[in-house]
Amino acid sequence: MHHNILKYWQHLQNLPNGHEDKPSPRVCRLMLEMFEMWRSQQAFPEFGAMGHLRDNLEPGEEDMMSLPIGVRRGHAMKKMLGRIGGAWGRSNGFALVNPDELIVGTMPPYSVGQGKELMDYLKDDRDDEDERLKFEMGFLNPWSNFGHICPNHQRVVEQGLGAIIEDCRDRQQSAQDEQRAAFYESVCVALEGVIQFANQYADAAAEQARVHQQLLDENPDHPMRAVFEQRVEGMQTASGRLRRIPAEPCESFTDAVQCIYLMNCALHCTGELTSLGRLDQILQPYLDRDTLTLEEAQEVIDCLWVKLDQRVALNNRHVVDHFTEADGALLGAGGASNFDQGALTNQWMQQVTIGGVKASNDEEAEDATNAVTRMCLEAARKFPFNCPTLDLRVHSETPDDILELAARAHLSGGAHPILMNDDKLIPALHASGDSVELKSARNYACDGCYETIFPGETEFSFIYVPGVDVLEKALNSGAGLGAAGGTYLRGTKSSFRTPTAAQIDRFEAFYEHIEEHSWLGVNRNLAGLLNAYGSKGGVCPTPILSAMIDGCIDSGQDLYSGGARYHMFAPLMTGISTVADSLWVIEKLIFEQERFTLVELVACLRSDWGNRDEVIGMKLPKERVEEIRQLCLDQPKFGHGNREVDAYGWRLINSFADAIDRARVHPLHKPGMQRLQDEYGQVHPFQMLLTPGVGTFEQYVFGGSFSGATPDGRGAGQPLASDLAAAPVPQDKDPLTEDEDGKLYHVRASSLREALSSWNHDSVNRLSDGAPSDFNIAEDFPLETLVEVLRAFADGEGSNIMTVTTASPETLWAAEETPDDYDLIRVRMGGWTEFYSVLFPAHKKQHQRRPVYTA
Repeated sequence: MHHNILKYWQHLQNLPNGHEDKPSPRVCRLMLEMFEMWRSQQAFPEFGAMGHLRDNLEPGEEDMMSLPIGVRRGHAMKKMLGRIGGAWGRSNGFALVNPDELIVGTMPPYSVGQGKELMDYLKDDRDDEDERLKFEMGFLNPWSNFGHICPNHQRVVEQGLGAIIEDCRDRQQSAQDEQRAAFYESVCVALEGVIQFANQYADAAAEQARVHQQLLDENPDHPMRAVFEQRVEGMQTASGRLRRIPAEPCESFTDAVQCIYLMNCALHCTGELTSLGRLDQILQPYLDRDTLTLEEAQEVIDCLWVKLDQRVALNNRHVVDHFTEADGALLGAGGASNFDQGALTNQWMQQVTIGGVKASNDEEAEDATNAVTRMCLEAARKFPFNCPTLDLRVHSETPDDILELAARAHLSGGAHPILMNDDKLIPALHASGDSVELKSARNYACDGCYETIFPGETEFSFIYVPGVDVLEKALNSGAGLGAAGGTYLRGTKSSFRTPTAAQIDRFEAFYEHIEEHSWLGVNRNLAGLLNAYGSKGGVCPTPILSAMIDGCIDSGQDLYSGGARYHMFAPLMTGISTVADSLWVIEKLIFEQERFTLVELVACLRSDWGNRDEVIGMKLPKERVEEIRQLCLDQPKFGHGNREVDAYGWRLINSFADAIDRARVHPLHKPGMQRLQDEYGQVHPFQMLLTPGVGTFEQYVFGGSFSGATPDGRGAGQPLASDLAAAPVPQDKDPLTEDEDGKLYHVRASSLREALSSWNHDSVNRLSDGAPSDFNIAEDFPLETLVEVLRAFADGEGSNIMTVTTASPETLWAAEETPDDYDLIRVRMGGWTEFYSVLFPAHKKQHQRRPVYTA
């Protein structure tokens, strides 16, 4: 594990040729340039740089603003890609070609946190209809594309865009209505823009070949002659490839990698931050029939890894904010898209899924690992990158060497691969709806974080039911505790008014109120989703992505207008470990041991453990508050192998999943479900899949900021745990203490192997969208022990998803003091990996306070 770029680079330079850690000279040159880019301000288009469609019309296009929105969007995408890939993009650093590249293209600097720049296409007050105002009133705009989708890259690799365009032209001619004809037109125009985009890169590569050939001609004895000759040949080959790809089917392994990467660039440039899917399953057939050696193929994968991580910002002072109120709008949210942008600087949604079982309907599943699986694990181990996030699917028959490669990657410090258990996730996904084909369930991949979707077949979004919010309402008569005080008195009201703390005399009665508020939250979110469904299709249609999602072309419907084969929406509960720890306190300390009363506890929470004077109701002496809080802090916690306290988490998960099962068939939602079937199920039946999960993603600081103090001893506004991980130490408490010999140790440390039991329960298997257990381990964690733990996870122990961050507590503290000395430290953010140095203070403190798991 290397703490900084300088030490890593010195390590590479001292390695002998042929060492497994040493990339090829070509890759080393590419990395050196990339590291320089990381330290500088990334080029980002200025506000409005892409302009408006009306200002970019060619002769004969004067009537374009009268076309349907989808067609306008297609033209805007084509023109924008032409701008980015052309002279403007090259001169502004948005379309770079390095002469050493095997894989050509440039990812835009757009990230979930920093936003993006797109070409507008909506009418405004200058036109016959003010679409801009109309949609903004509903918190939607051209930036509202959600991303979080895994496209069907295999379709483009195997068919080429030319064949897809030809198919859409034929369908357009026979379309029965104008809406479908407009959809096919939008797809054709946008995909023509992608082909043009590839040809612009072909021109740039050809120019690089010409320049280097000229250098050779002028100086035949140039000291870098061998490198220049390699560059000339490589750029000529890349240029020829981009004349064919992605317009035509891929012929070789490098063709397929180039095709996937260029389509990824085009999707991100046009506003869809998407993932890459099951890369090993797409690429292995091309490797099998290629003449490349495994070493040469590894170099291609290495080049792809470098390309996917070029846009890193290592300094948060370089972060820009191009976000709009409606970026990536969540369906049914009904408000502005504000969230923790600062936690998402380098999150581009570029997940790569590998391993698992083959996609088939066969009775017996077959292991899918192959040579490309191993190449991806090698790249994840040897490169100190945060992206792509690698997702490794495992099962009871996963080969041992795969798990050792994964463990070695973990100990290299990248916080990837994450591990996903096929034996738990596939049955849950297959059972998520009557129409889910076993082949689809076996083919699952991750979207932008870890959500399990069917690549190339799925429309996806999620809705939240915060666990801590439910807990507060059960404690506080339907009101939140975070805003208790002079304005809202007992707190903000947003649920049933349930009995006061003084009226609750037993734990089971209290838990009934937990379920009551959870039930309302589930139904409220589902109703919002049903009411809002389809609203994006008329605002921000997505023709390129729709062409890469099964069902859209067959139905003639955009992804956001019901076109996908599967419609998957994930109700997510957060803060489960905090709630479990709190439920233990309430039952054990209040109702069993009677150490204090529920009224006293609520008084402590309203006052934020005595830190807030403006409260109503009981006010306790400071000494009593401190005594009660210490009792709460001293209790056992979820996620450390104590199955008694873990049982409260399992019960909460079951209650949540039960509520979803009941809500999906409740008569109140029948009209909404029927509307979707009537409007969007004309070609193939519309079935909504509700796949519950646990997902803070990187919002564990943001999510906690709305919450009051909790019975586990956490303070008001303090962060929650990431996903279904054990709760961190409260931010006003020191997570390190000394033993008798003066050695520092973490106050929440436990055995990693024993801790797996905290998630080893049937309730967790109901969470088909995933329930990540996030573990932090020290840098000297033994490889052999980690391999044993990963084997146990693959064999069914633990949750259905497992992540590992390797960073000793002392390292995180030191990295906060001297960030330049630790610029390669990476941590798991709940759904992806980030460089610790770029995080803002609240996140750094949360990572420092996460439990540490030992050997």
